[in-house]
Amino acid sequence: MLALPRPAYACGPADESYHYFNLFVPEWLFGQEYSPVFYTASGYHNIWSSPDYSGDNIAAWMAFFRSDVDGEALERVLTGRYTENYGGVEREALIRSVLFKNSKLPPGQVKASQDYLLTALEIEKLADAANQLWVYEPDTLSREEAGALIGRLEKALEKESHPFLKERYAFQLVKSCRHNGQPAKAIEAFNHYFKEAKPQSLIYYWALDHLAGLQLMQGDTARGYYNFLTVFKECRSRRHSAYYSFNIPSQKAWDATYALCQNPEDKALMHFLRGSKDGVLGLHDGEEIFSLAGNHEWLRLLMAREVNKLESLNLSYFQEAPIDALFGNLEMNGNLLQNRENAEYAGRLLQFASTLYYNHRDDPFWALAKAYLELLMGRFDASRMTLDDNPEMKGAYDKVRREIALALFILEQETFSPEEENHIAGEIVDIFDDGQASFYTDRNNEEFILDLLAHKARQRGDLLLAGFLSRDLLSDFKADPRMSRVDSLLEFIRRPEHSGLELLALKHYMGNRAPWGDQRDNPAPLLEKMEADILDIKGVLLMRDPGRLEEALAIFEALPPEYDFALEHNPFNMSIKDCVWDCPPRTLTSYTRITLVRKLIEMRDIARNTNSATDYYLLGNAYYNMSYFGPAYYVMNYFRSGSYYSGYRDNGQALAYYEKALQYAPDEESAARYCFMAAKAEQNLFFQYKTENRPADDYWWGKYTIDEWESEGYADFQKEIKELGYRRYFERLATEFEDTEYYRRAVRECKYLEYYVGRR
Repeated sequence: MLALPRPAYACGPADESYHYFNLFVPEWLFGQEYSPVFYTASGYHNIWSSPDYSGDNIAAWMAFFRSDVDGEALERVLTGRYTENYGGVEREALIRSVLFKNSKLPPGQVKASQDYLLTALEIEKLADAANQLWVYEPDTLSREEAGALIGRLEKALEKESHPFLKERYAFQLVKSCRHNGQPAKAIEAFNHYFKEAKPQSLIYYWALDHLAGLQLMQGDTARGYYNFLTVFKECRSRRHSAYYSFNIPSQKAWDATYALCQNPEDKALMHFLRGSKDGVLGLHDGEEIFSLAGNHEWLRLLMAREVNKLESLNLSYFQEAPIDALFGNLEMNGNLLQNRENAEYAGRLLQFASTLYYNHRDDPFWALAKAYLELLMGRFDASRMTLDDNPEMKGAYDKVRREIALALFILEQETFSPEEENHIAGEIVDIFDDGQASFYTDRNNEEFILDLLAHKARQRGDLLLAGFLSRDLLSDFKADPRMSRVDSLLEFIRRPEHSGLELLALKHYMGNRAPWGDQRDNPAPLLEKMEADILDIKGVLLMRDPGRLEEALAIFEALPPEYDFALEHNPFNMSIKDCVWDCPPRTLTSYTRITLVRKLIEMRDIARNTNSATDYYLLGNAYYNMSYFGPAYYVMNYFRSGSYYSGYRDNGQALAYYEKALQYAPDEESAARYCFMAAKAEQNLFFQYKTENRPADDYWWGKYTIDEWESEGYADFQKEIKELGYRRYFERLATEFEDTEYYRRAVRECKYLEYYVGRR
């Protein structure tokens, strides 16, 4: 069979995301019972996640019990799922004591049902041998225990008089013999108890699912595949497993299975299952379905899958600048597709979809398929005409129609009026049900629209709006803010008017989850909150420069009172050992941010006017402790990472103040203290240098810890930091202040200094 190239993934079953923009969403158009055939870029996604139709079996049991049992207990017994009231109760205990409590069912029916359900729990252990290969010690039965269990099962089956329970015992016998390595006996049991069963119940198809697998094992491939075909067609609760089991390996096996089909619909289903397999171009099978069964749902499912394949190959989501590449394809090839092979296949799909469209004008699916393929082919005028000719769609079809129309509208225009941006915002909210402006969908279709808009904004030079539409967040910006962007944000916020699209983008940027309608109609609170947040950031950035503390103070004093806060740590305190995480408050003096800034201004002016070593030292402590490396980091930072240096991490200002303190130190002990703190700040500057100048492939985090075995890496660190000139103050400590008590204490408490002086 012909096949489009497909990327390989090695992430395993945890990789469940869609790696492409997906506007033609099958979950919107079809029932989840057909989800195995939905296309995803992850080869594991649908195998490991299937729709839950356990309710079909629960309903059958409730009918047997005439609804006179505890429904929640029954759900837990049959499915093993956690439930609100019985999540911690063993299922065996529920069967014995809870399920039939206060029931008016005949005692004989209760006892027979309890016996069956308890036996079924035991059989689960037998089946676990096949289903828990990745568990080191699965809860399974030995061969002897399994044989004894099957013997008891056969006796119970012969004794059982209730047809409902007898059928289930027969199913358990087929299943048990299969899992115990007795395929012939399992097939014999099916033929004895199910072959002539009329009408065919849920349990019949469950047993047939096992029979089909047994027939494949025994080499009866045609009947095995045909039975899987029947299970897929008739039993939605086993459709998932039947789909993945229907994997015919050769033309000979295909022909033999095809010959068993009883009617054209069965043959059409065979083409559907083959055409929806990975690595297969489904168009040929789609044409066969059309000739056999007409405009069948399977044909629409297969077409949706083929369109999704084109999306996965051409509308990449995770590659760098995917939308730029898309527009590059459009300019170079006249369509949105990457190469001629994809364009040719899309053209064949479009021709087929057009045939169905003109023959079934009452089916909105084909209008959507035609319009979307025309869009992918770059035939925007034709796509728009197809949508315009079909304005009256309902439900999910209308959502897809509006989604395609919105993409077309954005693709075709370079700029948008405020009214058009209002329309775009309303469509985004309505189509994707995104009144909270989360800007996220698991199919990446809303992201596609947003990225188209971001591309257009970048082309116009509106980089700020482009960032908002590209899902930038204020919370991310706060991790490492820059003054130039702060001023741009303030200018954007203070515009006299904002379109609906701008407001929606700001709402997402702020992480605001209030109802969209309220903010659309009254944006003032959103804008005021954002302006205050940005001004707060500006004040923090100004604080980092001691010469602009007055500007920072003016901003903080003008902000609403809730922006001020009490400090948990006195930033003027200092110890030999840094405390970075979970530092206990070590202060008898309390500050708020505003009173702290006032104090910093006061101390800065005293130090400048009097050359006060103490004030310079305390200022150095404050700027050290308010940096990434200190316990009061939250004064100058909104975030601190545990795996990389973030935010305000420049100890250059702290070092400058310590150098001034050392210059004007009144005595040797004070000078030793100031010198040691200068050494700490200097070492942090080395760490900052390394983060900004390391090779892209160098991982250095954690290299600079002192290991008990004196690792080679730590020795290299000591050599490098000295050669780069970041050990000047350790050297001064060791040569100028070795006779001070503070120096001796620092050597005892600081392993960096101890290591340095021991190897000079």
